[in-house]
Amino acid sequence: MSRKENYISQIKSFLQPLGIEINMFNKPELKQFKSKWISAFSNEPRAEVFTYKGEFLWHIFSCNYAECKEKDNAKAAYDSVKKQNAIIYIQDIDSAFYAENISQFNSAQIEELCKSVTDWMDIIVTSDVFSWTYCRTHEVGSYGPYYCEKN
Repeated sequence: MSRKENYISQIKSFLQPLGIEINMFNKPELKQFKSKWISAFSNEPRAEVFTYKGEFLWHIFSCNYAECKEKDNAKAAYDSVKKQNAIIYIQDIDSAFYAENISQFNSAQIEELCKSVTDWMDIIVTSDVFSWTYCRTHEVGSYGPYYCEKN
């Protein structure tokens, strides 16, 4: 089993008991997601370069290309936002999933998921209509988490 297949298996195993079903994006859907995510949340036209240079998507926040909440404020904002369906992007394996019924998927569970798979994990959870996004970075304590809501 490849690292990517192992991650996906562990992610599914973690989310299933929470009642969250996921469906993996194909390559064109993944490319479209990344482009749409950057245009939805960044105020900086140069941010589009991130998808092509292999940079972490959350760098739009750490490089101040977008306004956001950080650390505990980000967790609180994410935990309080109304959630139903979302897109979950795992940057480490460059994979995205459409997730249904994430209403109870909170920041503590995201931390637990990351620790159960690998602590060096970047995970982005975004509403399926791109109205908000939450980014948990692999640099816990130094960068992130970040939360951004479109106006």
